[in-house]
Amino acid sequence: MNTLRLENINLHAPYRVMQDPEKDNNFYFVSDSGARFDIDFTVNDSVIPSGVYEFGITNRRHERSPLDVKLRLTIFAIIEEFFEVNGFFYFSLMINLFSVTSVTPKHLQNSFFKNGFGGG
Repeated sequence: MNTLRLENINLHAPYRVMQDPEKDNNFYFVSDSGARFDIDFTVNDSVIPSGVYEFGITNRRHERSPLDVKLRLTIFAIIEEFFEVNGFFYFSLMINLFSVTSVTPKHLQNSFFKNGFGGG
């Protein structure tokens, strides 16, 4: 995976995104409600031999960030940067127990985020 450019993410993300100093390819941000969201990209070579990146969002303390449009926009800024620097068209999205494979950013916008992260 090519390195994501934090300065580019933060140009587009309403929340300030920071890199986890202990883990490569891991990032985090804190919402207005104080909830910390950890973002990670993990290689999974069990899907195809050349590997697939899994995108994970973890709210470790399970704090609510209700109807937070800035949360959704921040997540999209990270995903868009991932595609920009890596040129991947498909990836595996895993959020806790929820898993969707071979989805595109448009699919995410029209389905999961519409009902999940503050989209109404």
